[in-house]
Amino acid sequence: MARPCCTVSLKMLMDDGRITAGPDKLFITYQNQTMTGELDPEGGIIFQGKTFMSPSAWQGVVDSACHVMRDRMPYQTRNEGSKCV
Repeated sequence: MARPCCTVSLKMLMDDGRITAGPDKLFITYQNQTMTGELDPEGGIIFQGKTFMSPSAWQGVVDSACHVMRDRMPYQTRNEGSKCV
């Protein structure tokens, strides 16, 4: 049986009053370093001067940042995405 599919965007959550736009609304902590993202009024995530229109798109950049961190720490044998995002 197919599962019903539904999508909830950051913009929908803002329109519903569940979250608000502003700086430092989203963050990721990895290896005791925190990276923050700004949530813009249209539901985009601003990180390092670029706007990403979904958490998945932002995750790709953060995953890259985690790879950079791992390169700095060669003893880290793998990148666990759930710990990274």
